[in-house]
Amino acid sequence: MKFLSPRAHAIIALSIGLFLMLSPYLFSFYVANDLSTTVPKVIGLVIILSELTAENRLIGTRKVSMWLHTRFDMGIGFFAMISPWLYDYSAHGYTTWLPQVLIGSMLILNALVTRSTYKKGVKSKPSLYASSAKSFLESPKLPIAHK
Repeated sequence: MKFLSPRAHAIIALSIGLFLMLSPYLFSFYVANDLSTTVPKVIGLVIILSELTAENRLIGTRKVSMWLHTRFDMGIGFFAMISPWLYDYSAHGYTTWLPQVLIGSMLILNALVTRSTYKKGVKSKPSLYASSAKSFLESPKLPIAHK
């Protein structure tokens, strides 16, 4: 059941991205130039950047549709869940992999329960690029001046 509005989705996902970026410092596993600190920071930055380009009214952008954005969030969440084993830093202790697994599952859950509409039954507006391309393609042809 999809009950979460796109605005709430954006707030939750931005806080998830920020938390993931700060998790090496919060859980005291910061080691310079180590994948256990670099991967969460990069994933958190990707989450924040994807929220800034998603179609939501909180930020005011309409670059990527909400449907596509939630699918991207599911992929990033799955990647966040498997990255400690993919990059082989899960042996550093549960404080390195547990935040990523929890955050990845929260990101997937956030994407699964988010509506792609703002009001019940009313679809959100298409992206700016899609609407301008559609109006260009549907515009009446101008008459060509003959010599």
